[in-house]
Amino acid sequence: MHVFDGFGCKGGNLSPALASKDPPTGTRSFALRVHDPDAPTGGAGWWHWVVRDLPMPWARPA
Repeated sequence: MHVFDGFGCKGGNLSPALASKDPPTGTRSFALRVHDPDAPTGGAGWWHWVVRDLPMPWARPA
């Protein structure tokens, strides 16, 4: 299986494009968490990213 490697150390450190579709009424911001359950940490995994308060203008149609 080929995994796109454009976002890692061989891909120019590009950020992935993010979009959302039909957020619930009243949504003011988003949070993004990226957890790696297979990281060699004794079973706890590793949190690569935790970002909060992403504003609604980020939420453009997917």
